[in-house]
Amino acid sequence: MSPNNQLSSRTTHNQYSVWGNRLFHFSAIAILVSSVVKLLRPPKPMAYLASMGYEGSTVFVIAAAEMAIAILCLVPATRRAGLLLISAFLGGAVASHIAIHRTFSGGPFITFMAYHPYTGALIPGALLVIAWAGDYLNQLAEAGSHGAKSGLARQGVKTGMDRIAVELKAAAR
Repeated sequence: MSPNNQLSSRTTHNQYSVWGNRLFHFSAIAILVSSVVKLLRPPKPMAYLASMGYEGSTVFVIAAAEMAIAILCLVPATRRAGLLLISAFLGGAVASHIAIHRTFSGGPFITFMAYHPYTGALIPGALLVIAWAGDYLNQLAEAGSHGAKSGLARQGVKTGMDRIAVELKAAAR
């Protein structure tokens, strides 16, 4: 490979890393902001959560879980655990919106959600896709910067979940 091709390849992998980190951090910060809003307890979001059946100490538990997940995602050493937990949490948020959300329940609702009961699932679903896209771009950057002979590449690891499984097996040894 010529020096120009190597430089171009490194630049591409650096861009993957930069965009991957931006996307992943965006989703983690969005979860962090959501937790802070729940802890501040402004009336409109609290009324919306109450209309879905989440009130009192349940909202505090949700906010604490969101904050813990966001912190795990933002700390590089715990990013993989954060990705696993953000996937579970946002998957639960999507399921909650689909199962509970009623368009006209007599309670408050966000206007754009009034037209279709599944629209509320778009925000947590989009954040989940953004988090996984960021992780995917980071993996592309890592694979490119380490070459095909990296430790995980030798083991045939390709996806984020495969990486988590390999890391858990190594930690168990």
